[in-house]
Amino acid sequence: MLKNFSFSNGKGKVFAHHIIQSFDPKDNITPEQAHEIGEKMMLQFTEGKHEFVIATHVDQDQIHNHIIFNSTSNVDLKKFRWKKITASNLRKISDEMALEYGIQPLKKNIRL
Repeated sequence: MLKNFSFSNGKGKVFAHHIIQSFDPKDNITPEQAHEIGEKMMLQFTEGKHEFVIATHVDQDQIHNHIIFNSTSNVDLKKFRWKKITASNLRKISDEMALEYGIQPLKKNIRL
């Protein structure tokens, strides 16, 4: 499961995005694998242009990553814009990572 949240100053300025990436307990992955999947996904998703931090949590039934990435590129200083197509792109990358690691892709009825 993937969820997206934005951090702003209340005036329309988005400073960072927060993504929660959850893994099905049936996938039986380790916290290290979950972290690695999150890192690879974000490098591909941001094209390596946005700084991000990943916190992998094991405090619930399912392992999950909290990923926060800077909305301003550290390469060209352009802002990241979350558009309708962005969720589809993230889903595609997430599903590719799932296939690579032999885990369940996102369910089709899940909205980002």
